Amino acid sequence: MLVVKISFTPKFEDLFRKLPAHVKKQADRAFEHLEYNPRYPSLCLKCVDPQESRYSIRISDKYRALGLLQGDEITLDWIGPHGKYDHLI
Repeated sequence: MLVVKISFTPKFEDLFRKLPAHVKKQADRAFEHLEYNPRYPSLCLKCVDPQESRYSIRISDKYRALGLLQGDEITLDWIGPHGKYDHLI
């Protein structure tokens, strides 16, 4: 089974701090799944930009995270509501 290392940009950390507490909890749970089983069904991990190796991670029905995958490490650089996500990809 593939194990993914996760890192966070300062921009991501700032966005994360501003999230509601229940979304932070959902995100932490999603990151645990991502780290130990990137194919975990509820993550819906998918490549949204193959040229940049940019991936989307489902946090909940209403929230997503984005990051760059390089080898076995993903650097998350954005997290927020699905509506804003739609404009970023």
